[in-house]
Amino acid sequence: LTPILLADHDTFGLYHEALGPQVDIILYYARNISTEAAKDVRTVIDAFLAEDSSSLQWRKCFRNIFLLGANLTAAEDQYHSRMWEVTWNLGPNMQFYRMLDYMASHHTADVMYFMEGDSIPLRPFWLDQIVNDMNARRPFSVLGGRYDGHNWDKYSPSSDILTPALRYHLNGNAVYNASHSLLVEATRLFKETPDWNSQKHSSFDVFISEMVFKEPGMSAGNMENPPYDYKRTAKISNHATTLTLPQDVRACEAVVHGAVYLGNWPAEGCQRVEGDITWYPKSEVEASEDTSMTLVVSDFADMSIHTFMNSLKEAGAFLRDEVTESSCPSGNALPFQRMVVLTQDEDTAEDYRNDTSLNITGMDIDFVARDWSLGSAWWDICSSVTEITTPWFMQVTSYFKVEENFKLPVDVDVDGKLVPAVPRLSYDSEFCTRECRSSVLNARYVLPTFNWHYEQQYSVYNSATRSEYCSTQVDDTSINEKGEDPSPDGYFAYVEKIAGADEIGQCEGKADPPRCHSQLVKAACNRTDLVGQHLRETCMVVCATCPEESFDAPIDFTVREEAPTYAWWENKATTKATADDRLKYKLYDRLKLFTAPGFIGEVDNSVRCEQLSSNFTDCPCIFPFYYEDKLYEGCSPDNDICPTSLPNTLELMPTSDDHRKCTQEDMDATTGGRQLAELPMPAVPDEPPRRRLSEAANCSEVAGLTTNVDVTLAPSDANQAVALGSGAPVAATSSDGNGLHSLTFKARPGTSPRSTGDVGASLQGWALLQAQQSVPLQRAESISAVLRTTDTYDDSRTVQLTYQLRDKDGNPRTDVAGVKVVLIVDGHELDECSRPTTNALWHSCSQQVKANMFSHDTHASVDVELRRDWTGPNWVTVHAVEAIGKVLIHRKPLWVQEGLASQFQSATSFITLPSAPLLEGDEFEVSIYAHTGAYPLETFWVTLDYDPSVFGFISFSDPKLFNAIEMDWGVNTRPLRFKAVGVQGTTTAQDVQKADLLLVTVKLRVHIGTRAGAHTFKVHVKEFINPGSVMFLADGQGSVLDARDNAQAEGQLHVRTIAERGILSYVPSGQLANWAVLTGQTQEHKVFTVVATDSDQSYRNVETGAVVCSLITPRPTVLLLNDCIVTLNSSHADTAYVPVTTMYGPFSASVPLTVYTPQTVAISAADSVLNRISANVAGCNVYQRTTVSTVADGLDVTLLVTYQVSDLAVLAIATTSSSHDVHDVLRGIAKGKGEVFLDGRDAQFASTVVSVTNEEVTATKLVSRLVTGARWDTAPPATLQGDFTASVELQHSLPVEGNTGRIFARVTWSDGESQDVSTGLVAGENALMVTSSTSSLEVVAPESIEQHWQARVAVGAKALCGDLLSVELLMCSQPVQDTVVPAIVSVPTATSIVLSLAAREDRLTPPDNDARFGPMSVPVYSALQVMVHYTEGNARDLTLDARVNYTVNEEECAEIVLLDNERRLAIKHSAACTWVTVSAVFDGSLTHSVPVAVVVVKDMWINFYGYNANWNVVITELGLVQCTTDTYHHATARASIQLSDHGEGQKVYVLHKGISNFESNDTAVAEIRSQNRVFVKGPGSLKISATFRSTQTKASASLVVVNEVLAFVKALTMSTSLYGSPRRTVRRIVDESQPTTVAITFDNDVTLPDVAKSDWVDVESVISFSSDDTDTISIDTTGTITLHNNAPSLTSLRAELACDSSKWAPPLTVAANLDPAPFDVDFGREYEWQFEPSGDRLAVDVRIRTPAGQRLINFQVICDFDVGFLTSDGAHKTDTGWSGVTDTLNDPPSSFQLVGNDVASERKNLVSVGRITLVVLQAGVTLITGKIQEIITVDAAGGSTRVEETPVFAGQGYASLSLSRRSRLLSALPGEHAIGHPTPRRAAEA
Repeated sequence: LTPILLADHDTFGLYHEALGPQVDIILYYARNISTEAAKDVRTVIDAFLAEDSSSLQWRKCFRNIFLLGANLTAAEDQYHSRMWEVTWNLGPNMQFYRMLDYMASHHTADVMYFMEGDSIPLRPFWLDQIVNDMNARRPFSVLGGRYDGHNWDKYSPSSDILTPALRYHLNGNAVYNASHSLLVEATRLFKETPDWNSQKHSSFDVFISEMVFKEPGMSAGNMENPPYDYKRTAKISNHATTLTLPQDVRACEAVVHGAVYLGNWPAEGCQRVEGDITWYPKSEVEASEDTSMTLVVSDFADMSIHTFMNSLKEAGAFLRDEVTESSCPSGNALPFQRMVVLTQDEDTAEDYRNDTSLNITGMDIDFVARDWSLGSAWWDICSSVTEITTPWFMQVTSYFKVEENFKLPVDVDVDGKLVPAVPRLSYDSEFCTRECRSSVLNARYVLPTFNWHYEQQYSVYNSATRSEYCSTQVDDTSINEKGEDPSPDGYFAYVEKIAGADEIGQCEGKADPPRCHSQLVKAACNRTDLVGQHLRETCMVVCATCPEESFDAPIDFTVREEAPTYAWWENKATTKATADDRLKYKLYDRLKLFTAPGFIGEVDNSVRCEQLSSNFTDCPCIFPFYYEDKLYEGCSPDNDICPTSLPNTLELMPTSDDHRKCTQEDMDATTGGRQLAELPMPAVPDEPPRRRLSEAANCSEVAGLTTNVDVTLAPSDANQAVALGSGAPVAATSSDGNGLHSLTFKARPGTSPRSTGDVGASLQGWALLQAQQSVPLQRAESISAVLRTTDTYDDSRTVQLTYQLRDKDGNPRTDVAGVKVVLIVDGHELDECSRPTTNALWHSCSQQVKANMFSHDTHASVDVELRRDWTGPNWVTVHAVEAIGKVLIHRKPLWVQEGLASQFQSATSFITLPSAPLLEGDEFEVSIYAHTGAYPLETFWVTLDYDPSVFGFISFSDPKLFNAIEMDWGVNTRPLRFKAVGVQGTTTAQDVQKADLLLVTVKLRVHIGTRAGAHTFKVHVKEFINPGSVMFLADGQGSVLDARDNAQAEGQLHVRTIAERGILSYVPSGQLANWAVLTGQTQEHKVFTVVATDSDQSYRNVETGAVVCSLITPRPTVLLLNDCIVTLNSSHADTAYVPVTTMYGPFSASVPLTVYTPQTVAISAADSVLNRISANVAGCNVYQRTTVSTVADGLDVTLLVTYQVSDLAVLAIATTSSSHDVHDVLRGIAKGKGEVFLDGRDAQFASTVVSVTNEEVTATKLVSRLVTGARWDTAPPATLQGDFTASVELQHSLPVEGNTGRIFARVTWSDGESQDVSTGLVAGENALMVTSSTSSLEVVAPESIEQHWQARVAVGAKALCGDLLSVELLMCSQPVQDTVVPAIVSVPTATSIVLSLAAREDRLTPPDNDARFGPMSVPVYSALQVMVHYTEGNARDLTLDARVNYTVNEEECAEIVLLDNERRLAIKHSAACTWVTVSAVFDGSLTHSVPVAVVVVKDMWINFYGYNANWNVVITELGLVQCTTDTYHHATARASIQLSDHGEGQKVYVLHKGISNFESNDTAVAEIRSQNRVFVKGPGSLKISATFRSTQTKASASLVVVNEVLAFVKALTMSTSLYGSPRRTVRRIVDESQPTTVAITFDNDVTLPDVAKSDWVDVESVISFSSDDTDTISIDTTGTITLHNNAPSLTSLRAELACDSSKWAPPLTVAANLDPAPFDVDFGREYEWQFEPSGDRLAVDVRIRTPAGQRLINFQVICDFDVGFLTSDGAHKTDTGWSGVTDTLNDPPSSFQLVGNDVASERKNLVSVGRITLVVLQAGVTLITGKIQEIITVDAAGGSTRVEETPVFAGQGYASLSLSRRSRLLSALPGEHAIGHPTPRRAAEA
């Protein structure tokens, strides 16, 4: 068990109290709970175990709580997804078996509920249900739940994938009987099997099932029988790793394990889940304009749209059947409010608009023609003709179908907004094939690091973002240079892009290739079992193999991986949001979670090119690739493997299907195949990357690269510093030879808890590092309190307290962990107060006085104690405050003590009022009772009288004994009247005959502004009537029970005013620091006071002027207190504890306060004598400089102060415009002496003397260093707990061209003093001049005097080291000293280059050739890329580098151009070459060449196919349609193209409809219509011509039409829309029609899918229709059927060939069942035949149809039948949707009547009002009729419509009765069940 389950138990029910504590809790930890590693766990658990069980409701339900450890080692505690390893489930298995062994051998109980943390209770009293079920199901070995999700739906019971043991196993979250023989054996095997943990085992729950299924002949039905007793319970459900929606959770499930909870995408006007679902962990989103969605369907005019629409309708019907019509009034349960169908052309769109079979209820549909000028159908995503007006849309093709149980899961963010949940597949997944990866690669022009594939059927688009994507990415040729089509991957790449894609880090100034930034690469870096060394050399940033980093640290894979659960979903599934948060997606990996049922596409039956045996043009090779850490650069005798796609690692996966055998053509190719963009070929090194840089032999002597320069460690902001330096800084050399600088810090006095600051490191004004710090809260040590309650009553027992906690320093904000406050009233300890709130300045406590203390009036003393858990579970009192006040406990009235039943002796009414006075705004209840005397009470009418100007009515409730209680008001809203007539059916006479019968409870509120005092209440009885209709009490005055002891005729309720009860005062910080002694600036701190009242809603800050503050002991040398303002100034010199007393009226409070004032302050100068610097320049009077610092009580306070000098002619504080503060630098001006003292104080307080002399000094030494950065060697702690030391290491690293560093210098003078120099702090004083001795390292001069000199690695730099820079120090523009700067330039040497083409294909075409157009889409140019590889294994893109020279061997055919900052290989117009070769040369020595094929259109031809997408039938001759004399078959023309590189098995390009132009040479024989349809008019021969794009590409073909039948009918099929399960019911309103569909298949395999909808075949000439019962269902000559009547038997519908009756379709055998029209009634079943008896009973459901949008509020319906067959004597009613319906049975027995009335009813459409189960007396066929006495509906405007005295129509029908236990249909004579139509009813306006 885990503590997670217990978190909400105070508010979520565990047990009913009657069950009592029967269960122990064991908190089970996987490892040793006593180890240091488990310290954090123990801290949480110890506090949990220490909680006072009497104060928590849920703790009363458990007997004991234990903490137990399984004591697994780290090697044992493993749980991961590498299922081929022995350890994949080792941890959970061992943990379970050890628990089982513990239960059997150590625990007193033998039954445990093993409940993991992802098992979530969803029902109140869930453990009640499990315990009760456990007791009822004994004996059992395991009692648990099977898998209940949809993940296994695709696997049939006979599937080999799921063994019976797996399919029927009980999930591990189950109840176990450790003493059962099955589990005893499982434990024995665990304990006695040698080396158990080194063998692979099934997970423990599956293993137990496998033990059961070892029994021969075992089946799922026998598992629950002895001796296994392996039992399933519905109370525990398993939805592990399943996307779960509310409708997936059954009502019987109390606990659900492992589910990932999501909501339904809302459907407007339709609720997928009925009733209240607040129990569900994920809130549902309400339908709104923000959630509306359009479905875009790409259609191709091949009749597939009808299949799609039918599946959509069937899905809608299925979903509607799941809920009642009242929950789905719109009739559209799908999330789409609108549909847009884009088809081939306007003719097709118009045909669709006129086709009524394509209409869908509740959905607007637009049919529009596709804009082919944009490109392929993928452009439907971006097409302007789509006109998407909803915020969201999805796009599929008509080749998809809609799954019946369609679900569109959606997540909800913290603001309750919709977040689409979209699945995706990783580019690196073995399931992402070549086609999948190609789609991702094509989208990388949007985002280079894009790595996910999104399938069309799951993609949800935001319309606004779609428009941005289309306009800014797809349409922009500067971005989309290759003209990629829109796609789901492109769209989601754009979403990731605008969401802020992860930045690509750099190694040595170069970023990893984008492909490195994938999950596979990041996971594989340190896995030598996954990838070879090449990956770590290419992806150096991602793999941390950059030379300055170590990659040797192993990754620990022995960890528990988190399975997908609700918590996993919330924390791990990626949430992508744009920068402005206007769009969010929840994106999840399809390999982690199965998708929900949605759209399903057609299976692609085409053979993949990898499976062909002859030629492989469609899947070229990709090189280089790696396999088992070996590099393969092409096809060769040593390698016959050719990968056709690769993951980002370039490793050929052993499980991949994307590879083929090399061909001879591959062997002959010089390049071995093509190369993908961004997949450079790294060099293969002889050894792995080194930790340190590669160094030449002499570079080891280059030392001290960053030593001898001083780093400043200090806070960056003096005003917010939380720590100050203490002592002198320490300079040292690190183990790497770099400068290392350290300083000790102490906490700054006067810093309050939760303050924040930082510590930074800087070098001569250059900020290097910064670390944030915060001051933690300290534990509470004391408490002060105000008692806010002075009086308590039996019905107001709460004692309220406001208190303040303080830490040891007097701070009012404290750490409240492990702290509790207890109230003690009259020596009785009350329940623990609610835990104090962290960071609050004061806290509140409300606890109730024990009920037994109200027997007499008591003045009780109140004490308060602060306790802390110093000793584990034993709370220790830290501070106690006695007698904080007294509370008067009022004796409860005598009537309360004696009880209500004893107050009155005869029939009367009485009310009870609160005893406690109320405040304005308080809510309270008044209960109205009856003493019924000698009679049961059946009808009552009582009134409650009170002053409505004082009290306001809120609501009332009743115990549901009587029928609906009516309430109204009298004149001027008084009195309040309640009336009930009759009792409910379940109420007994004993229930309503009592001396204290509760009638009504009224909730009232005291009006704001009500005056204080007593206010009256009265009760009056109008009528009390017994079941015999005798009024046994009338017009009687009732009594009132109030705060007084006895009943009163007029009751009193007292209203009081809010009173002040005390004050609390505080200063936000208990310790103040007086820095005014250093700065001279006065500080002020306010003392705050808050007043607590006796109302729990009222606190008030008191203005300072109303409070009097004073010091207990005046301390004028410490502070000044005036008007509650503490003032600190430079005259206050002492440190002391000075508590403050505050007075407000009669109340007082004390504020602890300590003031710290620095006692010892010293100013010092690093050099007390500043000499003149010798520069040998006339007029150059420059003196030395020094730094000044101040120390107060050992702390460096330099940052807090500024300085003044006594003589500005001698000394000056140096100033600068730099952002870095250098006010502590002092410079000499002229000979003399001067004092340096603090600004704001005089020199007497603290000062130092500095002399300036004309004695000259010279520069004897200059040290200069090149620093590129720094790192924390010991970082300052984030939380300030005490003294600490921070240290920083300077760095020097120049491995990449463009790397820079700053140059720093320090000069030493002849008097031994030193100072920092850079470019000089004052213009003209000093400056540096830097030069470089090598072209590999260039210098950059400062732009202003605040900037430093910089050195930068030059382009083309070579690796070298030594004293590469020279630095001169200039004084008055003259050099006075120089030095050299050591540096190491570690750039590697270029070893090779790789030239590649970015085009998708390794072939190009001339710009004037038609091969450039789709579908060939051969590019006319390709961008070039040159990757230069270096000795260290990395590579750089130098495509545009000036050192790269490009050439083309065949200059007459191609050229190199520079366009849009891109090098391109472009084919020239009319190029006649078949190949061109492009070459690149780098730095004059390294070269690489790539051959590129040049292709053109070679041939074009035409084929004819069967019309209506019969692409499998090739047509050469057409004839008559059978049964006709002048109607001919049609065909579809299709043109195809091959290119000049076409060979055997190579691709032929089929020209889609609309992009080739066809013409007929004889339109009298046939003409070409839309969709390239050959529309035949008569016999003859003709030629069809086609052209493509330019007139150069054209073709023609001949076609013959003969006047005879060539293709004869082979088969017919007939279908229509049917309902029910099985689907065979025709359900329509009377005489309403629907079409049938007849499909013809001819012997040449051409199919005509729907003859009736054909626009050229006359269905009446071809098909003959018939019905065997035309009175029930008639069918006309076009196949349209009409429903006339209900029928007790099935009707057969037939279709046959008109000219050959031997050709017929299998008959449709259907049930006829009328659907009621508005204001009509339906009896019996909704589907199948109308009435179906069960033995000697017949259930008759009654349904009423309302007009659209109208509510049913009243009905009275009679059903009549032949009493010789049926009787209502002995019948019974069942509620089916309308509770409280009155039934009349056996009066007479030949009928029944249902009456209902509910003016507030919201029931609409088809309303189920009840079911009557009749008794069958005799077998036979009998007529059932009915009559509508009255039906009343109300429309939206409130207008009502009444229908009365009208016969029932849809409900009339014959019932076929049988007295056997199995019902059967009795045959009927023709016409026997026909019913005449009654006169149409007329609605009378009510």
